[in-house]
Amino acid sequence: MIACFLKFRASCLWLCAAFAFSNCVAAQAPQPPSPPQDSGAAIRLTLQDAIDRARKNSTVFRAATTEAAVSREDKNQARDALLPSVAYNTSAIYSQGNGAGNPVRFIANNGVHEYVSQANVHQVLDVASFATYRAAAAAASAARARAEIASRGLVVTVVRAYYATLAAQNKLESARKRPMKVRSFSSLRKALSTVAKWPTPT
Repeated sequence: MIACFLKFRASCLWLCAAFAFSNCVAAQAPQPPSPPQDSGAAIRLTLQDAIDRARKNSTVFRAATTEAAVSREDKNQARDALLPSVAYNTSAIYSQGNGAGNPVRFIANNGVHEYVSQANVHQVLDVASFATYRAAAAAASAARARAEIASRGLVVTVVRAYYATLAAQNKLESARKRPMKVRSFSSLRKALSTVAKWPTPT
């Protein structure tokens, strides 16, 4: 019986070793190279795509929006500090009695079975809390205004750069087409001069 168990255990160990070896070999097999991406291909961007990319990559805009979000959260926390706090606790002490007519075994309890429920509503009103809330609200409004200014400035900058780039591309395309137009014009001129030299029929 022990010999059969040892043979079974040895065969299981061999199977596990073979499985682990095959996984290692498969992991070390060279992967086929991915096809190279054409980095020289022109990317056509719409104006909205350019604005979205600028909003993602502009550190000034991201800093302004982050500051506005932090200031808004500070305002919310200052407002929540003015609200009352409510605490509620309930508990039950279920002691074992000694039977009918016997004294209570545990002296710390008020009775054999004790149920306690307590609620506490606490409100603190002071001038400093209201002043903190007003200061946080003013800071949040100023940060929101700075974020709006950064957003509008970013849009103006992107629109100017986008249309300047578009105008430069149009000039480049027209400059590329100019030699073809000159050649077609010169060939048309030669054809017209040839036709003008032909003798007119009488």
